[in-house]
Amino acid sequence: MSLLSLGILGIGLWLSARITGPLNRLMRAAGRVGSGNLGARVPVDGDAEVGHLALAFNQMAEGIELAQAEATASEERFRDLYENAQLAYFSVGPDDLIRKCN
Repeated sequence: MSLLSLGILGIGLWLSARITGPLNRLMRAAGRVGSGNLGARVPVDGDAEVGHLALAFNQMAEGIELAQAEATASEERFRDLYENAQLAYFSVGPDDLIRKCN
């Protein structure tokens, strides 16, 4: 194999690793978010398309994390109000049967 062929092969492998490495990190982070680790983020490498994708992923993950935190806080506030209310609260289903009461 000629030196030129080895050089071209080396450049091809290097370029492949530069593309697949960040995509593999992104894929692993997506798996962690899917498993419930909403704090998973990926490093943003450069301004190329993969860097933009990483930035968008991080923004999406942060939005999900914030929405989950807000939903949890809202549920805790509702539960506290419901369980400590001075008045009786009833939750009635579509069949007019009481589903919950404090």
